[in-house]
Amino acid sequence: MTVTEKQINSIKKVLALDKTNVNVHKVFINKLNKFHKHNIVDIIQVYAADYQGRKNISFANLKIVHFDETQIKFTYIRGIKEEVEIVIDTPYDFLTAESADSIFALKDYFEELSLSSAAKMERSSKKVDSITYPTKSVADFFLFLLIQLPLIGSILFKASSSTGDKIAYWSNTKKVTIERSLNILAVLTILIHIVEIVVLKIFKLWDYHRVPMDLKIEHFIFSMLEGFPHHKRFNRIIEKVTSSGFYELDIDEVDNIM
Repeated sequence: MTVTEKQINSIKKVLALDKTNVNVHKVFINKLNKFHKHNIVDIIQVYAADYQGRKNISFANLKIVHFDETQIKFTYIRGIKEEVEIVIDTPYDFLTAESADSIFALKDYFEELSLSSAAKMERSSKKVDSITYPTKSVADFFLFLLIQLPLIGSILFKASSSTGDKIAYWSNTKKVTIERSLNILAVLTILIHIVEIVVLKIFKLWDYHRVPMDLKIEHFIFSMLEGFPHHKRFNRIIEKVTSSGFYELDIDEVDNIM
């Protein structure tokens, strides 16, 4: 259903009222600047004329400096010290009758705006910025070691001739045969993991869930070493993030002080 003028006017009153409680409004805007920069970027990419549709834009020190029922103002640093201001009219075109009825505060409005903007940018409205290592559980760690056996064995053979001699003696197999087999298995393991990355479209998945570049590197390393077990752990992280409330994971260090 299409949003009505009455509903829009009601939301404008909500936003106008929010800014009158200066301290609460300021605290909330600060949290948006700290935890929801990716949502702010989406909003700019959707509604700011000079940035519409442009992905992978880097804004240094991007933040909201003003937010009310008529305008939203952002600033960021360009170049060395040049502060640039971006101003957009507070949008209401994304609203439906259902979403409009769920807005009772600025936080509700921002959530609906973020969900709409993320959908238009074809990305998740939430950011996955964590990784689970195989050492998290005993079972995962032993599986990790099992997958690495060909690679570990191949490295041991190359690093120590005496180790290769002992393994050949214990297994009653020619040393060159064991070394060749380990090399083949190690290469096959890597190739299988590469195929998994391509077939499962892992790079697109990381981009969709906004994985930061430093974590992408870590995820890539463990994807090449482990393959599917790592992807499975990553999917668990996605499930946790997507099942949480929009603001549920916005936790300051001070919030944890008892």
